[in-house]
Amino acid sequence: LMANQSFGPKFKALYGLRVEEFDLTVDNQKTLQAISSINETAILPSANLTFTLSPKTNLRFGYFSSVNRPEFRELAPFSFFVFDKNAEIRGESNLEIAHLNNMDVRYEFYPDGGQLISVGAFYKHIVDPIELSLDVTQPFTTFTYQNEKSANIFGLEFELKKKLDFIHVGSIFNRMAVYGNVSLIKSTLQFNEGSLAKN
Repeated sequence: LMANQSFGPKFKALYGLRVEEFDLTVDNQKTLQAISSINETAILPSANLTFTLSPKTNLRFGYFSSVNRPEFRELAPFSFFVFDKNAEIRGESNLEIAHLNNMDVRYEFYPDGGQLISVGAFYKHIVDPIELSLDVTQPFTTFTYQNEKSANIFGLEFELKKKLDFIHVGSIFNRMAVYGNVSLIKSTLQFNEGSLAKN
């Protein structure tokens, strides 16, 4: 469900709610053995608020909830060799879905049609992030996956979109633009007590 509303000439709100039903079963058909099962309904709200500061500038605030579900090879209890780590990685059948809360604020400047200068900051909080950990039960170096307590991601972002119509060599540059994006990101991870995660 989604709604788009305007509150006067300078304030717009786009908000909604997404519901996802996820049902995953991993089993061994040869041995008729159940390996892993995840059945969860996720309720994921989102909101995007836009304040028009002038005809060429906006201030945006955004929030959305999301999930990170384990992949098949993260759940299945078989090993595969990873050459850059000189080790095996083995799946873990007891993984849980990670839940994320994402927030950002952005200042946008539109100097001309089709051009953009944007500066923003974002923050993500993750509950039960899926991380690599050392499997000490194996006789050789083996990593597996496990859920940790939480993680936080902070970032700054700069975007630029510039038209090339100022280059007066033929007409092809009138239909071209360059786009750039630079981000500075810092992340922190809170481990569960006794964790053997590889950070």
